[in-house]
Amino acid sequence: MKKFSLIFAVLFSLILSAEDANLLRNAALTAAPNRNPAQWQCVFPAGSFRIVTLDDGSKFVQFGKGLETQQCMLIQRNLPLEAGKKYIFSCEVQSAGANSSVMIYAEWRIPQADGKFRHASVNARPFSPAEEWQTVAFEIPARPGNSEKPYLVISVPSGKINLRNLILTEVE
Repeated sequence: MKKFSLIFAVLFSLILSAEDANLLRNAALTAAPNRNPAQWQCVFPAGSFRIVTLDDGSKFVQFGKGLETQQCMLIQRNLPLEAGKKYIFSCEVQSAGANSSVMIYAEWRIPQADGKFRHASVNARPFSPAEEWQTVAFEIPARPGNSEKPYLVISVPSGKINLRNLILTEVE
């Protein structure tokens, strides 16, 4: 039943228009002043990110351009995730070279009694994408009321990957 509800939630989020449903800022990563995508924190070397436009006008983002041995990372901080509510993140990913891997996950921090923080992660495990476009989706469970600063990470530890159609939606 849980798998069915996840599939239903993903399909439902894809039916909604991206403008109405998507909680990510600059989700297509097309706004890129100074070669860095606006609304995202760039934690990668210069030249490891580019927008590719195909003949039909469709676009995708490529990470790892020319930097096969260096990690690339993007972070969108302060996601508008309300405590106690569930969300679905989905995107399409494709390998763009040999030995490619990617990790896409959500995380937030929870204050502890000693004043330090414990981080809670969802989906923080690397995988090797296929040569064909594949949809990746995961549920972000309701986070505790005392948690703070939720963020989304796209990390490319090795190789090159292509990404498109990043969508973050609330599950009703």
